Amino acid sequence: MASSVPITVDLPRALVGDRAPAELADEIRALAVVLAWQRRELSQGQAARLLGMDRVHFHDWLLARGLPTTTYGAADLDIDLAAHPDVQP
Repeated sequence: MASSVPITVDLPRALVGDRAPAELADEIRALAVVLAWQRRELSQGQAARLLGMDRVHFHDWLLARGLPTTTYGAADLDIDLAAHPDVQP
């Protein structure tokens, strides 16, 4: 069951611009979901569902905003290389 937590955030006027509060709330919510996905607190599928889209659209949404589309990092590469010593980087 999904739940929500209302919060109040003071933002500098420069960040707000002409956007409506609902638009800002949607953007902040989306960024919170992306951060949780990047921290591996959510799977890509979970993040996509929370944003009301499938994984393909989530991938495209990230690309359109210049955000990384994977959470595979240097530590993951080290683990994979250690598990497969026959592979040379």
